[in-house]
Amino acid sequence: MGSSRGGVELSTEPAYGSGNPSDVSDLQSGRELRANWQWQRLIILVFRGDPIDAPQYRHTSLFIEDLNQDGVATQHCVLEVVGSSGFFQRGEDAVRDPKEAATFVDSVVVATIPVASPSDTRLRDAIWFTTVNNAEYSWNCQNWVGDALNSCISAGLVLAKEVDWAIDTMVDLILQAPYEA
Repeated sequence: MGSSRGGVELSTEPAYGSGNPSDVSDLQSGRELRANWQWQRLIILVFRGDPIDAPQYRHTSLFIEDLNQDGVATQHCVLEVVGSSGFFQRGEDAVRDPKEAATFVDSVVVATIPVASPSDTRLRDAIWFTTVNNAEYSWNCQNWVGDALNSCISAGLVLAKEVDWAIDTMVDLILQAPYEA
């Protein structure tokens, strides 16, 4: 199962197994093992700017969907930084569906990774514990998404090429804002 955006085919093959690379590459029963896995899909969300929809005001966040063995979303959470320069703080919301927000622009699938169960928090933790940089005035939620995705690479959860493509696509969506501030 792959996804395509902008003519680029993204692989849904796992970037890692259960933390042990031999789980995928060395097991004869690898196909059976994968059938028992559940999945988490990591997605970048882009929202219109407020009060003006200009590139620097577009809000970005990360969205994790837990998928069952049939690929059906069973739960989700939004991870983001909220606030303003020097006063950003982490936010997490497992209730709202961000794609239904009036300001929702589009989403970018970064990767779909295997997990042993929905209680597997490696992806969430890699994102959540990404540093919030309140020391740099120009740092914002867009930078945080890039930093958080790099944390996911460092944790071995996603591939650098997946992150590079996703960030490029996020930037394209940000630059589509109709106004300049």
